[in-house]
Amino acid sequence: MTEREPTERPWNVAAIAELLNVAPERTEDIAFGRGVRFMAGEPGDPTNVDLFSAASSARITTMDAQITLRHIEPPEVEGAQLVFARKLDGGQQFRATVGSSGEVTLIQNVNDGLPGAAAAETATTPKTAERSAREATLERAVHMLVDALDRCGGDEPTCPHCGPARTFAAEVLESQPKQPPPEQERLTVTGRVGAELSFRTTRNGVLIARFPVAVHRDDGSTGWETVVVFAKKAERLRGTLRKGQTVEVVGYAHEREVPRRDGSVKTVHEVYGAVVRTR
Repeated sequence: MTEREPTERPWNVAAIAELLNVAPERTEDIAFGRGVRFMAGEPGDPTNVDLFSAASSARITTMDAQITLRHIEPPEVEGAQLVFARKLDGGQQFRATVGSSGEVTLIQNVNDGLPGAAAAETATTPKTAERSAREATLERAVHMLVDALDRCGGDEPTCPHCGPARTFAAEVLESQPKQPPPEQERLTVTGRVGAELSFRTTRNGVLIARFPVAVHRDDGSTGWETVVVFAKKAERLRGTLRKGQTVEVVGYAHEREVPRRDGSVKTVHEVYGAVVRTR
């Protein structure tokens, strides 16, 4: 089978941007020249779609595979898919599709326009749902490990148990895709310090201060908030904040999961203090 020359018509970049819900970026390839890139799918597991209209070529890259398409027709948007095609003599066609969420399907030897014809070979790249769930579970487990080490004071790298565990946790978290943290709403906690501050320093040299604050509620009851302060802000509290003082803490609510000895998990609520003022 011989290839047909691609049809001379413009590539509809605007329609592709609307389908993938992302703006194109400029890119350049040594073989195909200048083009545009779209990043579809999840930020931690993207599908890159590079379009080189002048060379009638495209490249689709996932975390598992890379597909280079040459001499293709201008890609078209069909429903929720971006379709790449290359027509061959004999009515056959090569097709590759990219879904709006980044899933990729490769179909070879499609008989174009022949009723009842089936694809000779189809391959679909597994996409984000199952992998993202596994990654989320792994990251959650590692965060629980770090929290457990923090609570037991496992900061000694030479410890035969804590040292390797913390090294493993750091390596896993470092390998996770970096995503911008979600915006958090600030809250203000006002009350009396219920105990003397406790201080500890992590293996990386970060000072952490922790103290409880008794908060008087409107119904006359008293609730407790655990305030955690880090680094230089924690250092400034050493020797200046005492049990019984009234404080105003401006910060962010934080939750972490701590494993119990029976295997269950409890959720610890804390306030990460950005500003601590005495009153």
